[in-house]
Amino acid sequence: EKYAHFIGPYRKEEVRLFVKKGQASKMPLKHLRDLLKTRYLIAVEQGFYYGEVFKNLKSRAGFKRRIVEVEDTEQTVKLLQHNRVDGLLVDPITMRIFENRFDLEGQFEAHPVSVLSNQVYLMVSKASVSPAHVKHLQQAFTSLSTSGEVEKMIREWTE
Repeated sequence: EKYAHFIGPYRKEEVRLFVKKGQASKMPLKHLRDLLKTRYLIAVEQGFYYGEVFKNLKSRAGFKRRIVEVEDTEQTVKLLQHNRVDGLLVDPITMRIFENRFDLEGQFEAHPVSVLSNQVYLMVSKASVSPAHVKHLQQAFTSLSTSGEVEKMIREWTE
């Protein structure tokens, strides 16, 4: 907020645990910390922010042994497909796009455990966008949101 104005929110960002279809009910996890009591391996993207809970848990040796860090979503999915891990952490929108792009629909499901949930805002620089312009942008956003256009655009980009 020191350097930017925020407009929105325009969608909810989530990170969920995804597993192979039919496996979610077999993994009795209620919270991310429950991984400490299991032998499950979970793939994550190196350098991705999974929230404060994940960050704090990752500092614990027992939790760190449950995590397999790789470079990108494609690698996490391949590890899951080849039974090298039991699940992966990813935004459901990213997962849906990935499934569509690589013809993997129906192979995975989201586990009920939620890792991260935040509102996403459009951010504009205070140095280059005037408060008056921000006000107009917020009004336009509110109008598009109320009319359902924002949701329609998000659906078009994510399906």
